[in-house]
Amino acid sequence: FLQGFLAASGASGAISAANRPGTTVRREHYLEHEGESGRLDIRMLNENAKFVCAVENKVWAPESGNQLAWYRKVLGRDHPDQRVHRVFLTPRGVAPDDPDEREHWTTMSYADVLRLVEGTIAAKGTIAARGDLANEDVMAFLRQYTITLRRNIVPEVSNDVHELARRIYRKHKRAIDLIIEHQERYEPNYVTEGFRMIRDAIGRQAVWKESTTNHPYVRFVSAEWEQYEEELGLERWPYTLLQFEVQVTDRWATGTLFWAPGGNEALRRKMFDRLRDYLTTRRAAQPTYTEDYARLYTVGNILEETDYETWWDEEKTRETIARRLDDFAGCEFPEINRIILECLKKYRSESR
Repeated sequence: FLQGFLAASGASGAISAANRPGTTVRREHYLEHEGESGRLDIRMLNENAKFVCAVENKVWAPESGNQLAWYRKVLGRDHPDQRVHRVFLTPRGVAPDDPDEREHWTTMSYADVLRLVEGTIAAKGTIAARGDLANEDVMAFLRQYTITLRRNIVPEVSNDVHELARRIYRKHKRAIDLIIEHQERYEPNYVTEGFRMIRDAIGRQAVWKESTTNHPYVRFVSAEWEQYEEELGLERWPYTLLQFEVQVTDRWATGTLFWAPGGNEALRRKMFDRLRDYLTTRRAAQPTYTEDYARLYTVGNILEETDYETWWDEEKTRETIARRLDDFAGCEFPEINRIILECLKKYRSESR
């Protein structure tokens, strides 16, 4: 399981087979720095491999404040000579709320964990069958854990689907066993492929210009905002006050308009008030004013969970992405763009 977990989270080969037994795992790992303290949900440490894996686990509660940034800072201080690998684990594999932390934490879902546990059970079942009592206890625990995950966190599939899968397996057992044995070779990378297709679709929109994009986030701005670089520009990431962002996961892809800290307060207020008035007319959710990062407008789903049921029909998925982005570019975007441009034009005029 450890080997599979690290590989799935992007740290394949971090711990060699020879070093793996020396890995220690601690939950609720206590951290302290400059009078502040916290408990990291899981810390895996392997001294010989000079490797640390930190897992922050969020099931029912969101992250609080600068929690992830604080963990990252303290772990870097405590393990200066070791590679620190950070995993943000949630039921659906969502990214951290703090945009600054997204590039530092790998997202994983409990569907990933369930798949890895079930793979461990399948691989180790023959060991338990030999009658080793200790291994039988471990296998019983893992089976109970999968039941708990399916009951409380990861939705179970219907009995009809199980029956269909059973018939398919009996008919194509040899091919399916081969796929299972070499699944890493066959499995699609939903996030990478979705990221690429959405990025391509955005690039074909003449009214948009790609912004500070980094996997799995595709970001873009209005091409017309370029003439207002002086008003919108920031000295630090993301280098622009306003931009649209599409987050791609292996379950969905959704877009928002967000702003970053900084910039002129009067301009921020002007744009916020106008966008709030616009959302009121649409009876949409109202954002709360803040000088920090904030989502101002929800673009909506570019890919929904149902789209993933026939995911690897690449042509169909491309068409779905293009259609939904075309709809946004033609229907909602022009009015939002007009509001922002009017604010920028008026602010520039008043400033001079």
